This record gives sequence, C-alpha cells and structure tokens, in this order.
Amino acid sequence: MIIAGLYMLYSAYRKIRNARALSAKGGTITVDDNHVTYPAIRKGNVEKESFIISEISNLAYDEDDGILTVTLNDGKTIKFDVDFFDSLDQLKEFAALLQK
Repeated sequence: MIIAGLYMLYSAYRKIRNARALSAKGGTITVDDNHVTYPAIRKGNVEKESFIISEISNLAYDEDDGILTVTLNDGKTIKFDVDFFDSLDQLKEFAALLQK
C-alpha cells in the first residue's frame, strides 16, 4: 500500500512538472481544419508533433485519470491529460473537435 501511495505521488509530481514545462515553453494545442498540432515532452525537451483528424480510429476518455486517449489508424496512441488544459470543459471541447 505504501508503494502504491508513493507511485501515485510520483505520477502527480510528474504530471505537474510536465504541465509547467509545457506552459513555460508556450506549449499549446492547435486544431487547424483537419490538422492537430500538439506539444510533446521528449527527454526534457518540448517538441511539436501532429496528426490528421481523419487518422483517428478511437477516442477514449478515462474520467478517473482525466486522460483523453487518441488512437490513430497506425496504432499510435496520444494521451491528453486534463492538467494540460485550463478546465475539464476545455478538454471536452477539444475532444468534440476531434470527433468531426
């Protein structure tokens, strides 16, 4: 039980650290017609990645974790955490844009 508690604490710390890193480096998600560009943290650096909305094969939102998982046709998964948005409503608006 102690190990589980420590893991949850570490996960929360990591999410906060990633959110701060994205915010400090101007990390924003943009949806331009059918093209989504989003920031991703790789080895401590913020990089821009993108996908086409028509490539989405599945969207799933986990309310317990606050994570929207986007699965693309090629099997790649992208996770958008509610902590990277200003509010849950903003994350839901983003998910609605992806369901066009």
